[in-house]
Amino acid sequence: MSNLIQQRRWFVLVGNQLFYFKSHDDTEPRGTLLLDGCSVRIYSQEELCFQLVAPASNKIYFLFAQNETLLDEWVSAVADASVMGNPHEQQLRIQKREAPAVNERERKAKARSRTYQFLEKTVVTLLNGDPVQEHEFTHARKLVKTDVGVQVFAQVLNFHRHKSVLTNEVNFKNLVNLMRVALLTSYEVADFHAARSLMNMCNTYYTPIGSAKNEASSGASNGGGDGGDRQYVMALVRDHKIWMSLWAWDNIFYEAMSSERRKHADNDRLVVQQQQQQQQQ
Repeated sequence: MSNLIQQRRWFVLVGNQLFYFKSHDDTEPRGTLLLDGCSVRIYSQEELCFQLVAPASNKIYFLFAQNETLLDEWVSAVADASVMGNPHEQQLRIQKREAPAVNERERKAKARSRTYQFLEKTVVTLLNGDPVQEHEFTHARKLVKTDVGVQVFAQVLNFHRHKSVLTNEVNFKNLVNLMRVALLTSYEVADFHAARSLMNMCNTYYTPIGSAKNEASSGASNGGGDGGDRQYVMALVRDHKIWMSLWAWDNIFYEAMSSERRKHADNDRLVVQQQQQQQQQ
């Protein structure tokens, strides 16, 4: 592009008009380009150059940006301005721009749904005392190592907390294993909502020991004795770093307070709505 005549200009985009000034301090533009019907594309990524074709004046302009971010922003802004007078084209551009975001949201929602289904199946299998295949348990561990997986795992455990007793020793050890992985993930990704829920579940799920184990196996007990007759998950994960981190405790406390404030705010809004409905009646 060395044979082109290059001039330094300051551009201002207003609506569908592109004004250019000789310098930043000029108050009167040196010229104006009406962008209706113009086409724009990146001409050279390396030279940070984009091409603007103006059918009305039958001219082609090559404009240079200062960096890649501005290059992309200018191309997008000029393309939007070029279809301002055409509602149909405008709508097509909006749909084209929003489509990737919508597709990404749908992809994440489907992935979360699959994660929930798999982890719920695994947890229910553990709680029912049924054997979990090694490849299934390995996949569950892999899922719990992700930010979405640890959220889902905490949610599933909380939902099934009424089945808090595990009489199968192997399944109890597997649950403890998953809990350790989940606590580490929540700590590393700083998801203190999931961490708080998981820490509560550590004092919820247990396995009967001693005489209570025999009673639970024979069906003579409602889930083992209390106190020394139960071994909670907490007893096997109390050495985890999350319990000893002041940083984690500070954030968990803050998250708990924020959660309570949100609950009160929701209740206040509900009361206001009910009062408004009564007044309307």
